[in-house]
Amino acid sequence: ILQQNDNPMQRLEFAVRTLEEFLGLPFPRRTAVLQYAGKSDSAHNIDTSILMPEDLYSTHGGPIEHEAAHWMDWGDQKWTKEGGANFLQGVILSRKQSLPLSSYVDSGSVERACEPFGIRTIKQLIDAGSKDTNFCPYTLGSYFFSLLFESMGADPFTGAWTELITTSGNNAIPEEVVYSTFLRHTPPGKVENVKGIYRQWHGGDFVR
Repeated sequence: ILQQNDNPMQRLEFAVRTLEEFLGLPFPRRTAVLQYAGKSDSAHNIDTSILMPEDLYSTHGGPIEHEAAHWMDWGDQKWTKEGGANFLQGVILSRKQSLPLSSYVDSGSVERACEPFGIRTIKQLIDAGSKDTNFCPYTLGSYFFSLLFESMGADPFTGAWTELITTSGNNAIPEEVVYSTFLRHTPPGKVENVKGIYRQWHGGDFVR
């Protein structure tokens, strides 16, 4: 079931090492298991295991990298968890394939994923509640984080990300706290840029 020269465990190891290097945090699990999950249309991350369906083992689009990234996400909103994992998946693949991070998600992919649901901002996505919005949280969240990363710079961005991981884990985080955390880590000369990204792509009364 594997394509030639495709080793899933090597991909998982590379993903883990890249996440540690990128975020400056030790991997939060003592072990990471890649487990065959039979016939299914999606992969899952459960505790220390990634359950990977047979037909996704040799997929280079990033299911192994995405599920590994869930070990370094935060919050309990779908846009932070799935969007965050998609963003980190892009970080892993960009380093593996020597491509710019911007090549993994763009505004066009956000429009295609979110426009059918009438969603243009994260606030609208949150307001949709439990409504099925398909891949919109993945693409909108990932694109939003990539914009913050490009505007803030690597060290300030990862500083905010690791603070959110260490202070809240998978517990609920008010959107105002997420906003203030990123803003606090933003270099003075880039604060207005970050506020502009928040106004355009997130929205909400707390965004000034």
